[in-house]
Amino acid sequence: MNIDYNLYPWQVFRVVARLGSVTRAAEELSISQPAVSAHIRAVETGLGVALFDRVSRRMVLTEVGKAVRQRADRVISLYEELPGVVAEARQRVAGELVVAASSTPGTYRLPTLLRKFERRYPEVVPLPRIGSSGEVIEWLLAWQAPLGIVGEIALPEEIEAHPFRSDQLRLVASSGDPLVVESRHRRLTGEDLRQRPLFVREPGRAHGRWSSGSSGISSRASRGWSSFRARKRSSSRSPPASAGRSSRRGPVIGKRRRAS
Repeated sequence: MNIDYNLYPWQVFRVVARLGSVTRAAEELSISQPAVSAHIRAVETGLGVALFDRVSRRMVLTEVGKAVRQRADRVISLYEELPGVVAEARQRVAGELVVAASSTPGTYRLPTLLRKFERRYPEVVPLPRIGSSGEVIEWLLAWQAPLGIVGEIALPEEIEAHPFRSDQLRLVASSGDPLVVESRHRRLTGEDLRQRPLFVREPGRAHGRWSSGSSGISSRASRGWSSFRARKRSSSRSPPASAGRSSRRGPVIGKRRRAS
């Protein structure tokens, strides 16, 4: 195997693997399509194996390509850590820090955290990256971010997670709804909501998983529309009187476990 220690072709390989398109990769990298193809060809020639299948004008990783991508992601991630390693050796905290977050903690929690972090470490440039909870996990697994903040969601064993805050989800309805009247006399349960259709977020979102699971709501009901809306409130604020509420864990801070 002919090893080329130039990392740029591998960066091009990662972009093509992520986007599944030479054209889109060329646009993102601001280089020509023939240049992208040449870099991919150089990587494949160096390894002596095809890493992509060309399927309906899309670039699809082969099984070998998927394994190579995992290791390429890790190599590039380690390379990008070098400025931080040098800064640490000089007893400085400097460089760029990518922090991934799902939409809710990314909107309501991350800005405050980053402001405090910047005041403490002014030489660090934080780079927030916002997506769904599922996307954040994918970025961590692909070494595209060292740290992520998501709502409570099932995590793969490669992710090390630490509880961060507690949230409350509050059900809101019109004042004349029978459940609102009932809630004035007792605490509502998931059983009360089982036959009530709720509109929840798409798969991969932490709140959607909670709505169809912890509350006991059937999957049929959770896909419909209703007079109810889920409104997220931080437990640090005093809860208003309304139809009912349920506590849940989350968000959590997750990071990719380093191989020993």
